[in-house]
Amino acid sequence: MIEMVDYTKIDQLKKLIDHFRPLDSAQAELLWKNYRIEETHASTWLEGNTLTLDETRVALEMGITIAQKPIKDYLELIDYSEALDYMKEFAVDLEKQPFSERMIREINYLVYHRTKKAGEVAGVYRAVPVVVGYHKPPQPFLIKSQMEEFVRWANNEGQQLHPVELASEIHQRFVTIHPFINGNGRTARLLLNFQLTKTGFPPVYVKPTEELRKIYNEVLYETQKTPDASHELFNQFIADIVEDTLRERVEILKLNEQNLRDYDH
Repeated sequence: MIEMVDYTKIDQLKKLIDHFRPLDSAQAELLWKNYRIEETHASTWLEGNTLTLDETRVALEMGITIAQKPIKDYLELIDYSEALDYMKEFAVDLEKQPFSERMIREINYLVYHRTKKAGEVAGVYRAVPVVVGYHKPPQPFLIKSQMEEFVRWANNEGQQLHPVELASEIHQRFVTIHPFINGNGRTARLLLNFQLTKTGFPPVYVKPTEELRKIYNEVLYETQKTPDASHELFNQFIADIVEDTLRERVEILKLNEQNLRDYDH
């Protein structure tokens, strides 16, 4: 029997993070700048992008294309980094609707509008059936109603879940519907981080290693084997990433605080 995820340590670490808030603008901007580069590299790497972290940094900070690398890979970085900025803006603007089909479509559009193939329309629900690995997503004529129900659930019953569990469920449920012809994985990870960011958690990413990519895909597939398959393995995978990210962020903030004290002395 698969055990339910225990979020106690995550809650404790979240309280430590809150102790350092509010961050000054320069510190917050630096943290976001580093995260934006690392997440853009990691999330596009999961989908086959060949640029390294250093090449991603040069491309995003200096706008320099990398010789011997496909221009498509460079454009994927630009698309994803813009979608990240949109996700962040939307998450911190409480006046906007918290979660909607329009937001999801706009994120998907930003994710790959520069690299869409002939016949593809970014940000529009697919009109053809697809098979993703072992998973067969719903037929096109079911997508609209399933997306409406997905958004309704996230804004209502989903709010009763732990924020990290809700973020994980949003990712899982969205990618299982697989509503778009392309960019679903990247969109799912942005939606996960939308939920985390708007509830005060730092955004996260699956670190770009072959081992973690394999685990990520395997535990996600386990949730899709049957309609009533348990989501706990995937929820635990996401919870572990959130916990590791919180620990890293706490150490960074502690070090920064110590450095400021040393400077004052």
